[in-house]
Amino acid sequence: ITVLEIAGRHPGRVIPALGIHPWYLDDRTPDALHRLTRLLADHPEAAVGEIGLDHAVSPRRDEEQEALFAAQLDLAAEEERPVSVHCRQAWGRLVELLDTAPRLPPALVIHSYSGPPEMIPRLLPFNVRFSFSGSLTRSQNRRGQAAAAAVPADRLLLETDAPDIDPQPDPDPDGRRPVGPPNEPANARTVAHRLAALRGMTVDEIARLTGENARTLFAADRKEPNRATR
Repeated sequence: ITVLEIAGRHPGRVIPALGIHPWYLDDRTPDALHRLTRLLADHPEAAVGEIGLDHAVSPRRDEEQEALFAAQLDLAAEEERPVSVHCRQAWGRLVELLDTAPRLPPALVIHSYSGPPEMIPRLLPFNVRFSFSGSLTRSQNRRGQAAAAAVPADRLLLETDAPDIDPQPDPDPDGRRPVGPPNEPANARTVAHRLAALRGMTVDEIARLTGENARTLFAADRKEPNRATR
């Protein structure tokens, strides 16, 4: 089943994201970018993603990763689509590539953010949102928890990253245990509980805040001022 099939079954409720992930460099066909361009034209509701950089894979093939990321970033800017970014152990390089891009899309969201809190102010000027997943429930993830507490309220999102990153199997304050494995979207509630605790908010407040942020990000009239050109 494809993301477009799922979105087609739930119009207006599921927004697809289409892109070439850095893990799948070898799976590209010669016309992959052309096909992506055509798919975006056929699906004006779609975002672009996941795209990005991964310095934790071996072999890394940085030059290919960066060329593919830059091309898709430019396509998203051309099509005025928000972008879902995958980034692992490449935070400094991500900032450099965003800073030198000739134009940027209207907004970016770094999914399952794993960078340090200190990186957040460096990314904010690029209209970046920060999404947190079940990794927040892991007691050893001090860096992620500190980052989740530091993100400005209007840039905060949550996710499950299903089927990956299972939350720890501790019950939330209502006694509900996470679903899975495998991980699934129902576990968004577990992430919301942890995020609420980290930010001194109620779960309902977190749900309203992140829900509104997501609607703003993916709204049809999502154009907003940004460094689109130099």
